[in-house]
Amino acid sequence: MRSFIEELIPVKTSADLKKRQKKIRKLYTDLSSIAINAKKWSDKETKPSLCDEHIYDENLNELLKRELERIYKIEGAQEIMEEAQKEAIECLGEFFH
Repeated sequence: MRSFIEELIPVKTSADLKKRQKKIRKLYTDLSSIAINAKKWSDKETKPSLCDEHIYDENLNELLKRELERIYKIEGAQEIMEEAQKEAIECLGEFFH
């Protein structure tokens, strides 16, 4: 999650975002893999704790949320972000349906 935040912080324009789109696409894909693996773990008896301080950090979640909200206010950013999310959403859709 830190990598995602670090990738978003310097973005000030849609051109900045476009330059980082490939990396953001990979981060979304990595995030979808984490969700899929979490689901696989949920089917097993022994599960890692998502509340473990090394895995879950509420401050990081809040920072990511603020950065995404800021990015989406940039003109043209929504389309760039949706394109970056497309592959991850397709992977999630295939796994969860």
